[in-house]
Amino acid sequence: MDNDEKPEKVRPLLPRASFDSGNLHHLSMFLVDIENHGARPDKVKGVLRAELRRIVTAAMAHAGVSALQPPDDAGDSLCFLFGPGTPKNRLIDPLIPVLTRELLAYNAVALPCAHMRLRVVVDCGELYSDEHKFYVSGLNDEYGLINSNELREGLRRHLDGPVVVMVSREIYDGVVRYASGDIDPSGYLAVTVLLKQGIVEAWMHGPREDQPQK
Repeated sequence: MDNDEKPEKVRPLLPRASFDSGNLHHLSMFLVDIENHGARPDKVKGVLRAELRRIVTAAMAHAGVSALQPPDDAGDSLCFLFGPGTPKNRLIDPLIPVLTRELLAYNAVALPCAHMRLRVVVDCGELYSDEHKFYVSGLNDEYGLINSNELREGLRRHLDGPVVVMVSREIYDGVVRYASGDIDPSGYLAVTVLLKQGIVEAWMHGPREDQPQK
């Protein structure tokens, strides 16, 4: 090698990512999103983010359910994951009525510009995990449902309540159709949602403000 030539720099090897194909978990997912969040002033968005987390956390505590980890936070939405030890029916009843009550209490004292109405999706499925987080296409389906035109339009039409819920076929067949607790299957409307991944069947329900409180 000539004296003028500089030796090549040796790039350090990056650590290999660890992946275990056996890390498959059957989890329930609870995704909640604020209506019309993007159109609010930035100062109001900060209030909504903080209050959404407080309201949902309080509702979960009152309903006696605990998430596996802190929620994924997309700014205007939160996604909670629940392990197999959490009965799926409790994510519908009592969690939804308690969440509705907490939200009504917040709206009663909040400035009109900071009122909230919520879209909720409840689903379950098999998720892989690595050292970073849980992941699989089921989560993509859930975010597709929360942003679907069907759920947005359902909340716009649902003037007598602040929350509209959409459940997957797995939740409907495993929980709703059996009328567990105070769940009324007749209040759920079957809808067909076209997502990027394909057509998904779901059921939508809007709790009323005059629902019996728990």
